[in-house]
Amino acid sequence: MFIWSEESIEWYRRASETSRYFDTVAKELSPYISSGESVGEIGSGPGYLSAAASHLAGKITAVDLDGRVLDVLRQRLKTLKIKNVEVLHGDWKGLSTVWDTVIACNLGEMPGDIPGLLDRGAKQLILIRRVSRKGEKREAVCRIRDYLSAHDFSFHLFQRNIDFGQPFDSADQAYRYFSHYGTPEKEIADVLNQPPLSAGYPNYYPIMTSTTFFIIQKQG
Repeated sequence: MFIWSEESIEWYRRASETSRYFDTVAKELSPYISSGESVGEIGSGPGYLSAAASHLAGKITAVDLDGRVLDVLRQRLKTLKIKNVEVLHGDWKGLSTVWDTVIACNLGEMPGDIPGLLDRGAKQLILIRRVSRKGEKREAVCRIRDYLSAHDFSFHLFQRNIDFGQPFDSADQAYRYFSHYGTPEKEIADVLNQPPLSAGYPNYYPIMTSTTFFIIQKQG
């Protein structure tokens, strides 16, 4: 399980708001979510996807184990005046709730959690796997695809390259970030060669992520 810290929450917030990554993801999801239906985002973290997709559904429930990130989401919903996103603190494996659509982004043990997640969706499960140059191994996407094919799930997948870049106030801050995620020293130095994004964030590191969407239909 990913462990959040105050600093990693702030890094995530800045990247999400600067790159608008989740607005792009929500746009990709729009053909698969009908107005009025219920959606559960499992492992929502700070809930940027739930907020970005709130206009697509009747109601979205954002579920996460970490109360700190859900506090970030509550404040964001209040600031944006979003009324149809519910925040639920807890373990999705203990829930009996069933939504029309379940969304899980970079969540859990894959592919082992797929049957349990699909049980929570009456219509479909949407898995989103975000892979950057320094992120999760691409083999994970292949494992999911092979598992779904081997077990005769009805699904399709598509992939998009979307920027989820990280802005920094200083080279010091950039160093802490990339060191935290195990980035080699040479690549950390590359941050300083990027052109300024804005006066507020003089160092910006664009991170193009290969984002794969699995649309898994409920069997039967």
